[in-house]
Amino acid sequence: MNRLLTASEHLMWLSYNTSPRNVTLSATIKGSFTIDSLTEALAWLQLRHSRLIVKIVINNQNQPQFSLENVPPIPLRVIERQGEEYWCWEMEKELRHPLNWSEEPLLRILLLHSPDVSNLIITFHHCIGDGLSGAYLIQDILQFIGEPDSPRELLPDLPSVDEIIPNVTKIGLKKI
Repeated sequence: MNRLLTASEHLMWLSYNTSPRNVTLSATIKGSFTIDSLTEALAWLQLRHSRLIVKIVINNQNQPQFSLENVPPIPLRVIERQGEEYWCWEMEKELRHPLNWSEEPLLRILLLHSPDVSNLIITFHHCIGDGLSGAYLIQDILQFIGEPDSPRELLPDLPSVDEIIPNVTKIGLKKI
């Protein structure tokens, strides 16, 4: 998916550069699992969802574009869980901490880990998704961890949001 950002993606990127605001969601996981299983889930997630293997680079014409070149694995940070409300503090930090959009995938993961209960916090750029798509990512991660032998399907590349949602000027709304 080496392509220029669409108009709405470009607008989100410009807005992000002025005032970084991430899409951040959290899930509480009861029960034990290994960090290795989460790492495997994230590797599979990058294969399943094509927007998770891109970063944004500035091309020769000074235009931002998605790039597949030299994109590392999804960053995973693991820290010890500090109690029931600790995830709120960490999630607030994640909301405000900018993504390294020119060097890494447009998604990162924080795991507040303990043997019995863990908090998974996903943070991503609005150029690649919204709250609903984040919920689907969490679902995919939890399914991979909880059902390691279940069949794995890759998803086709989705069109850009500009192609999915019609332009208001094109749908012929009457002026009031």
